[in-house]
Amino acid sequence: MRCFRSNAPRTKLPPPPSYGHQGAIYHQTVREEVLLQIQGCRAHLIDGSEAVELAAGDFELVQVSDNGVALAMVVRIGNDLQWPVIKDEPVVKLDARDYLFTLPVKDGDPLSYGITFFPRDPDDVVFVNSLELLDDFLRENSCFSSSSSSSSGVNNGIDWKEFAPRIEDYNNVVAKAIAGGTGHIIRGMFKCSNAYTNQVYRISPNLIR
Repeated sequence: MRCFRSNAPRTKLPPPPSYGHQGAIYHQTVREEVLLQIQGCRAHLIDGSEAVELAAGDFELVQVSDNGVALAMVVRIGNDLQWPVIKDEPVVKLDARDYLFTLPVKDGDPLSYGITFFPRDPDDVVFVNSLELLDDFLRENSCFSSSSSSSSGVNNGIDWKEFAPRIEDYNNVVAKAIAGGTGHIIRGMFKCSNAYTNQVYRISPNLIR
C-alpha cells in the first residue's frame, strides 16, 4: 500500500484541533506484499448441501506488515474475497488443482472454501512450480494434508455442488478438534460420495504438531 502526495502548491491551513491525547493521531504504515500469484482460480463457499461461487480471478498470497513486522498472511482471490491463513487452518489438497480450505469460526461452524485452479495449460512449468510453492507454504503455515491423487498428479476435477453434501462430516471433525482445545484436526476421515471413492481424504495423525 502506497501513499501518494500531490505536487500542487500547498495552501497554509489552520492547525488541527487538539483532542488531548496522542492516540488521536493515526499514522498509516500498513503494507501489503504479494508473495505468490497464480492466474486462473475460482472459489466456492460450501455451506450445508450447497456450493456457491463467490469469486473468480487471480489467486494471491499476501503478507500484511506494519513497520516491517509481519502481521498476517492472507489469501486473496480477485477483488471480492480474502481470508487469513492461520496455523490451525485445515487445508486439504484433493487433487492436482483442487483445494479445500476450512476456516475455524469462533462460536460457529467452520467456513469451507473450495478452490479450483484452471490454467490454460495444466502442464505449464510456471503453473506447476507455483502450485509446488503454494503446497510448501501451506505445509509450513497451515494444517495441510493431501490425498494420494494429488501426489500422483491425477486431476479428475471436483464438482463442488456434488461435493457439498459431504462437507458436514468433515466440519464436525474440525469443530470437535477446536472445541477440545487442541486447535488441530486430530484423526478423522472425510466421507465422500461414490463418485469420489478414489479420493478418500484422510487427516493423518502426523498433523498433530
